[in-house]
Amino acid sequence: MAANKVVVAADKFGFLDKRQKPATTEDETVQTAPSRSKAKESAAAKAVAKSKDPSMKGYTLILKKKTHIKANSILKILDTEGDLSDLTERLLAEWVTKHEHIH
Repeated sequence: MAANKVVVAADKFGFLDKRQKPATTEDETVQTAPSRSKAKESAAAKAVAKSKDPSMKGYTLILKKKTHIKANSILKILDTEGDLSDLTERLLAEWVTKHEHIH
């Protein structure tokens, strides 16, 4: 089945008119696998958001900018599951477990 072709207008500088796009046939359509980050996003979207989880509560922490930037950078490099919030929760929970005998 042949696809209808759309004539693409070009202005005097050769730029395509943004309102019109060239038609593609089924053969020209490129299917790509979702990227890893897209897969993580869709999996995370299916899970309950932390802000909606009744066992979680939002807090504000004051951190040095440099620490925050480096921590986020390292998390991205390591490609770990979770974000800075998950890391903070894990580290604080370990610290509480280590020191809960004081309470």
